[in-house]
Amino acid sequence: MDSVNLPNLRLLKPLFVWIIIFIITIYFLPRVLAPIVFIAFILNSLSKPQLNYLWLAILFFLVDPSQDLFPKADPKYGLHFTLLPIYLTFQEIWIYSVLIYYLLKRKLIILPYYINIYRLIFVYIILLLIYSFYIGMSMSNFMQAIKFLIPLSLLIILPNYINSAKQWENFFYLIFTISIITFAYQLIQISLGYPLSHILGKPEFKMTAKESSFDGQNFSRPISSSFIVMMSFIGAMYYRVTKKSTFNKTYLDAIIYINFFSIFLTATRGWIIAFVFALFTYLFMINRNSLKRNFASLTVLGLIMILYLSDSISIKSQIEGSWTRFNTLGLIIEGDETAGGTLSRIDTYTPTLMKYFYQKPFMGWGFSDVFWEINNTHVGHPNVLMQSGVIGYSLFVILWLALIISPIILYYRNPIKKTFKPYLVLSLGISISIIIHSSSVQLYELPIGYYNTSFGLLILLSFIDFGIRLKR
Repeated sequence: MDSVNLPNLRLLKPLFVWIIIFIITIYFLPRVLAPIVFIAFILNSLSKPQLNYLWLAILFFLVDPSQDLFPKADPKYGLHFTLLPIYLTFQEIWIYSVLIYYLLKRKLIILPYYINIYRLIFVYIILLLIYSFYIGMSMSNFMQAIKFLIPLSLLIILPNYINSAKQWENFFYLIFTISIITFAYQLIQISLGYPLSHILGKPEFKMTAKESSFDGQNFSRPISSSFIVMMSFIGAMYYRVTKKSTFNKTYLDAIIYINFFSIFLTATRGWIIAFVFALFTYLFMINRNSLKRNFASLTVLGLIMILYLSDSISIKSQIEGSWTRFNTLGLIIEGDETAGGTLSRIDTYTPTLMKYFYQKPFMGWGFSDVFWEINNTHVGHPNVLMQSGVIGYSLFVILWLALIISPIILYYRNPIKKTFKPYLVLSLGISISIIIHSSSVQLYELPIGYYNTSFGLLILLSFIDFGIRLKR
């Protein structure tokens, strides 16, 4: 069995080879050749299921890249296939291909641990589709609803796609590596003032980092593979408390703090709150010797960062801007719901969505034309209420409670609790996703779509499902 403690070329080589291939394809080859390369990747992935951990990691990076590194893989700019009048992105074709493959091969052997809750949600989706026709849904919006619902099939497929402890370890080894690369990319972007893709990209693909300001201070919002960082953060904590982990503990400590600092640099308050909560809960969870090791790792990492930051005015400014933006949360406590004019979720987005929710409180607006017109994923809970009503929202609450409580119950039912702490990290991982859903961007929704949010959540749910079923 290969070790994953040190650089493992067997695992890393194909990852870097495919990333280089995609960069060359997107930036240097004629656009007409791009579909050929992406189709070759999909066919290769279907022919080598023993490398599913690799294909999923690469796909995750394509969907959740560092800034606009892969603009053509993004549905907004992206690679699409004009088959009939249907717009298809690369990630859509991958999902359709994997779904057809598993249905034809009849390889859906493993049922998710939470299959009964998923069944309730699927039944309610069917009812909402019928209800939506009644209140007004055009055929084009019906087709869009079906299209955006298909990724939910990954709730069933992914537990079969990666179904062994070794494959999950290999997947996270690649994700840890990608999170380090994206962190370096993030620092370079802050230092330069623009993404590296500006150097590679054609003019039509150039994008600037999102700018924010508060109290006269301008700073960038360098969102760099945030959902990969989230998975890396959760995975590192999970393997850090796993008794027989094949990962080096100091390496995992470094990953945890690199991921935390990466999110802090984004100046995204909801994400920072989620990571602060998770980090302190995790530190409380580990034993005293591990805590000392954590502080030692943090000290070393901190010294390295200080040496780097001492020569980087732009990164110093970014840290100050992130801290200033985070401190605006104190204004909410003081009674300013807009946090100094920087939080439109509370005073603008939420009232609009709740006005529509009150009109149809029981089943919401479903997939109707009204839903697609006012859908706003900046506010998770109001948007869920507006779309699926009290009934649909209650199903999500049941799912959240099951995801959080069932690992805790499994932990307390085992007499030797020290060996079952990974269960608690699974519960913590879901808590992170719910905090982000509540404060930053909607993760839990019925028309889940093909974006980085959906892939991040579906992979997280699949990993939690595996962790629950794993015998320790």
